[in-house]
Amino acid sequence: MPKVSIIAPAYNAENFIQRYIDSVLAFEHKDIQLILVNDASKDKTHDIIESNRERIENAGIEFDYINLEENKGQANALNVALKHVTGEYLSWQDVDDIFYPNCLSRCLEVLKQNPECKIVFSKALIVDENRNYDKEQPKYIPEKEFVHKDLLKDYII
Repeated sequence: MPKVSIIAPAYNAENFIQRYIDSVLAFEHKDIQLILVNDASKDKTHDIIESNRERIENAGIEFDYINLEENKGQANALNVALKHVTGEYLSWQDVDDIFYPNCLSRCLEVLKQNPECKIVFSKALIVDENRNYDKEQPKYIPEKEFVHKDLLKDYII
């Protein structure tokens, strides 16, 4: 399977960054380049990322950590990250997101089975910072909200 570059900007993310790193390490698909951009956080985001460096690298993940000295916003952090991408595929994930271990594998399988497909996304389950959600009535973002004539253009804009 091809390498997937994952870019993730972080700003004052100390409450989420460990959980995010753990979810990346749990991915079934292991050919990953993880590009974390710390956008001049004022909390412990940098320390948490650095404390995980060895763990990430020992997992065989290509790791690029960019620690910006001045906060210029998410768009700038993404542009900085894009210059480091080496994977065949690109994934942008926010560091407050949680991912199932088979997330990348399933997306790559869809791309493999549908070569005309250029972008893959999935439903999102809304959870709080403690991973709580109503197990009886999960709150999914409705699929109808993802119906666009030009999906890539809509999401870029």
